[in-house]
Amino acid sequence: MSVALWSLITTRTPMKPQALIVLLLAAVLGVFAYFVLLGDDEIAPVSVPGGPAQSASEGVADQASVESVGGLDHQQASASEVGLTRTAVKDVAVTSESAGFCQLHGRIVDGTGVPRGGLALSIDTWGMDQAFEIEAVFSGQNVAHEEVTTATDGTFRVRVQANRQGSISLPDVDLVFRERLRFTATAAEQDLGDLVVIGAARLAGVVQDQDGKPVSGVVVAAALGAVGFDNQSNVTSGEDGTFSVGKLRAGNWHLTTKSSEHLPTSSKVELVDEQQVTDLVVVVHPGYEIAGRVIDDRGVGVAGMKVASQRVLSLDGVDIQRYTDDEAVITDELGNFRLAGLEGRTVKIRASGPGHAMVIKSNVKTGSNNVELRVDRLGSIHGVLVTMDGAPIVGSRVTARPQHRTAGPVEMAEGLLDFDVPGSGPSAETDEEGKFVLDSVKPGLVKVNARGKTHRAVSQPGVQVRAAQAVRGIRLLADVGAVARVKVVDVDGKAITGAKVLISPVPKPVTSGFNMSIVTGNGDGNDVYVGGRALGSGVTDEDGVVTIMGLPGGEAFFRATHANYAPSADLRVAMPASGSIDRELVMSPPSYIEVTVTNADGSACVGTDVSLAESGGDSENSPLEFMSGIGSSSGRTKTTDAEGKVRFGPVPAGAYVASLLRGKKARDVGGMAMFAVDQNEKIESSAKPVVVGVGETNAVLLTMPILAHLTGVVMGSDGPVVGCGVELTRAADDTGIPGLGGRQQRTKEGGRFSFEGVEGGDYVLRYGKADQIVKSQHEVTVPSNTAIVQQNLTLRTGTVRVLVLSKDDAEPVERAEVRLMRGSDVSKPGEPQIRSQVVMVGATRDGASEDVSMMTFGQDRVLTDEDGMAEFKDVPVGDYTLKVESRKYTPFEKAGVSVVELQLTDCGTIELAGAGQIRGVVKNEAGTPTMAMIEYRLLGSAAWVHGEVVLRGAYRLTGVAPGSYEVRARRVGAVTGEPSEPQVVEVEVGKTEVANLTVK
Repeated sequence: MSVALWSLITTRTPMKPQALIVLLLAAVLGVFAYFVLLGDDEIAPVSVPGGPAQSASEGVADQASVESVGGLDHQQASASEVGLTRTAVKDVAVTSESAGFCQLHGRIVDGTGVPRGGLALSIDTWGMDQAFEIEAVFSGQNVAHEEVTTATDGTFRVRVQANRQGSISLPDVDLVFRERLRFTATAAEQDLGDLVVIGAARLAGVVQDQDGKPVSGVVVAAALGAVGFDNQSNVTSGEDGTFSVGKLRAGNWHLTTKSSEHLPTSSKVELVDEQQVTDLVVVVHPGYEIAGRVIDDRGVGVAGMKVASQRVLSLDGVDIQRYTDDEAVITDELGNFRLAGLEGRTVKIRASGPGHAMVIKSNVKTGSNNVELRVDRLGSIHGVLVTMDGAPIVGSRVTARPQHRTAGPVEMAEGLLDFDVPGSGPSAETDEEGKFVLDSVKPGLVKVNARGKTHRAVSQPGVQVRAAQAVRGIRLLADVGAVARVKVVDVDGKAITGAKVLISPVPKPVTSGFNMSIVTGNGDGNDVYVGGRALGSGVTDEDGVVTIMGLPGGEAFFRATHANYAPSADLRVAMPASGSIDRELVMSPPSYIEVTVTNADGSACVGTDVSLAESGGDSENSPLEFMSGIGSSSGRTKTTDAEGKVRFGPVPAGAYVASLLRGKKARDVGGMAMFAVDQNEKIESSAKPVVVGVGETNAVLLTMPILAHLTGVVMGSDGPVVGCGVELTRAADDTGIPGLGGRQQRTKEGGRFSFEGVEGGDYVLRYGKADQIVKSQHEVTVPSNTAIVQQNLTLRTGTVRVLVLSKDDAEPVERAEVRLMRGSDVSKPGEPQIRSQVVMVGATRDGASEDVSMMTFGQDRVLTDEDGMAEFKDVPVGDYTLKVESRKYTPFEKAGVSVVELQLTDCGTIELAGAGQIRGVVKNEAGTPTMAMIEYRLLGSAAWVHGEVVLRGAYRLTGVAPGSYEVRARRVGAVTGEPSEPQVVEVEVGKTEVANLTVK
């Protein structure tokens, strides 16, 4: 099973006075990586037979997957209040053949419309629209796989679970769908129409060195769209340097080389349908090298360890840092290694391998031949999990996690979800005696966690693990917590079998200062937003009863969902700390809302996204919004069929608002297509209220309003600019973060750009060349009900250069961050900087790979080279402030940098003064490391500077000028707390001061 995790962390300054930090964790683990990596977009070497389809769900029994939209209490309203016609819902007979399933059918044709018979198809579906437990997401329990062969007339029919998203792929390596095929099974009978299959395109060529000689063993990676680097295929050049990659469709493909002997290269190739490009020449160049030895804790050389350097690339203004096995070397029998293809005066290297803890070493000088990397041998933990009265607990999952460390992407996800992500560390399942053994535990302080269906989560911190030693006698005592016995019945009191009961925490009131949301998706933009994990869940038996154990005390929401009933009203329950309670949930007959969408001329509006949201109410604090992202702010979304219709349901009776959406479009970030949160914008003028009663179907008609076609030409000093990126963002939603706002496209021939479906309002246009760091911008107002709006843009730019040296010894400062800020963008005291990061962690099916990539974007910045030089090309004319930052130096600002068209602005030499650091750990009153905002200021100053937000307590403030400072922390989360008592520290150059803080 492939595993991938990617997380997006965004820090930004909003329009409001108080700083808002938005943390977005997008978990694509297990099954979801399967669809991104092995879906129809998978590409493969043409010489490899077979196809991508391998079911991630073998052995998973069919089960009805229901759309869970449970709601708050809904007020009833008469039909006359909204002028709509209601039709009673027909009685639905629950049968094994019809309950929760969709008959999916269509026809496969070639590029000329001729049917393709006898073609094998792989259909995968996954539940993404329902409220779910986080465990089901990570474990891949919610995946179903079907295979079908087309008839002689090209038609196919297959039964899939309803209310699910899915993909269709072709095992035949020589064929691809003309367009990436995704669907949502929303009806009992669903026709996908004619699906066009064409021959696969191909990229082939030869890898050569700078002298034209063939180079073997170089990995050539091809990537198109998807999320970051996920959708790619790696092929290795042969002895004659040749490579060939197939199963490609039309599009702009990125070719990247990876090697432990050569510097990476990157190029773009645009393909049309079935194109065969066979004459590519990829030239690789040698770099610096280092040599050394990997030893264990005893000083013994370790064979078979992978040693790789961190690659730092800059692509379209995005700083990309990555480790990959494709660029690693393997140590010999004595632990020796030689790593080449390096760049820069210093590099960061990593050693990893089985049986040993990973180690990373920074600032290794290239050219060194005596580098030593010490990797500790892994240990083990043996223990038992029992209840408070000593009874063994069977089948619970026990994990071990390092303690007192700065949170990485996985640790952040685990902390926010209160969940141990599978594959992120050693884990084991307790046996019939409650015993467990955790192997491959990293030496040091470890926290052992245990989670299960029959008890509360339990942790034991402070377990000391030594290299190659076994820790025995660990005894975890688990509180069984409360037990809820829930019976689900219909309005007549009849038991309902197969209803899923979900128990969720009551969300805390949202306050200003810090907000977070969690997103999970499969990479195609159909994301589900969740605010937390379920406390417990279960499915009712033949008596309509389910028993859910291991529940915490406090208030919780109970809800029941079923494919053939409207979700129950949420029942707020005060759970005891222990003991059991009995509750009953009543499910009403199903209600449905049918939406028909037409154009202004009355024709069906096909393929349009429709949102259905609850009308009014406090959606931010509703359990509905908290658990599944369904509420008045985000709504739920479906796409109209060939008749312009969608059907929502079953839904609770009540008042709703139906609206049209523009649909999500991928945006280009660093040459990679990504989907961003909340990009599926609502067309406000299309919204209509709709009310549905118990057991009724209500119909509503939406008309697509006249939306503007915003078009124009980008002109530079030499004429039209082709390939210029243009980004359109609503002025009210503009964050100032390039690459994350609005819709994007690149100018075509003649420098022309065009945005369809633009609603009236004020917008900001950001535009610039592909490698232009600082973008130009222009404000435009789009009138309502206007068909065409013309807005031409002018790209007038110059160049800015600066040399950064150390003030102490006049040596170049390498990898200092240099930013150019317009007057409105200059940070004020106390404001956090704009910074966005995407972290991607990948593993192969055997778990051997440890590829990690991190992209940092959202800043107008470049990094100084090994000579301390930084240069901004194509900077829009105007006045700027130049800011330089580096971890070991005090920040420096230079105002009044004036950029003139087609001229070089040389800022001369900037000398950075040395700085110190402040580090520490933030704990709550119970002594547990906690999430907090770090603030500091010079002693005697009035304004507090926001240093950083920490998720697991540990913080480090770098680049702090010498002086006396006050440091404090403010607890953040759903509710922002009072600041801690400040501590006074004296910062000196080159030294690190410690300030541990306690927050209330």
